[in-house]
Amino acid sequence: MEIKSILLDVPPKFRHNSYMLNQQDKQVIMSDVEQSMSDLYWTYRDDLSDEGGEELNKVITKTRDEIINILEKFPA
Repeated sequence: MEIKSILLDVPPKFRHNSYMLNQQDKQVIMSDVEQSMSDLYWTYRDDLSDEGGEELNKVITKTRDEIINILEKFPA
């Protein structure tokens, strides 16, 4: 029976593995926040004028940035 080696795309040092996981987690969280903000925008966008839609977009963009900042600053 032949045993084949499987190469994984994993850094050789543990601290690098932790960094990769943190970066992956960060990207997943950012994507989740982005999707949530998009859902919020489109829930109310059709009820607003163009000017209201622009204002809503400004507030949601600012809120998204603040949420991401909090999640980066205070990870679990």
